[in-house]
Amino acid sequence: MRIGIYSGTFDPIHEGHILFAQVAAEQFGLDKVLLIPEAEPRHKHDVTPVEHRQRMCELATASSSEDIQVLVLEGQNSHTINGVLGAVYEMFPEDEYFILLGSDVFSGIGEWGSREDEDGDISMLADKVGFIVGIENMAELTELEQLAADLSLVVQFVEPPLVAMSSSKVRRSIANNSNEVLGLHDDVVRYIHFEKLYGAE
Repeated sequence: MRIGIYSGTFDPIHEGHILFAQVAAEQFGLDKVLLIPEAEPRHKHDVTPVEHRQRMCELATASSSEDIQVLVLEGQNSHTINGVLGAVYEMFPEDEYFILLGSDVFSGIGEWGSREDEDGDISMLADKVGFIVGIENMAELTELEQLAADLSLVVQFVEPPLVAMSSSKVRRSIANNSNEVLGLHDDVVRYIHFEKLYGAE
C-alpha cells in the first residue's frame, strides 16, 4: 500500500487540512492517510489536550473517507522523525510511505534533526519516504523544487487552489464569539461549544 503520513497539531482541524489529505490521496494514489495529532507538541505551548484534538479529527473525517485514519502516538518523543516512522513501519510493514507537509514546514526541512530534541536528519529519509507538499501559491514552486533537488528528495506538489486557513485564525474567531466560524465541520463546531474549547460559550 501507499501510506500518507500527515502529522500536526490540528488545534482545531479545519477543512484546509481535510482537503489537502483528500487531494493528496486522490492525486497520488494513496491507499490510506494517517492523520496524527501530536500528543505533546515540543515547540508549541498552551495546546488543547490531545483527547479533544483526536476527537475533533475523528468527527471531521467520519464522513469524508474511509481511507483517512486518525492515529495518536503517545509520549514526548513520539513525534520525532524516527518516532513517527517507526510506529508506522510497525503498523504497515513493507509499504510505501509519503509524508504530507505544508510548504511552510517543507521550506525548513533542511534543518530537520539539527535540534537536540530530534533524532535523525533529513538525509536518512531520502531513500525511505516520499514527500507530498501543499503549496499556497505558484510563485513559491520553483524555490521549493530547487530545495527538493538540493536535498535529493522525492517530492510531489499539490498546487492551489487549496483552502487558505489557519487554526490560529479559527481559534480567534471562536474566542471572539463570531456568529459564523467558517472552515470547520459542523460536528466539530458542536463539539467545541459543548466542551467550551477556545473560549467558546
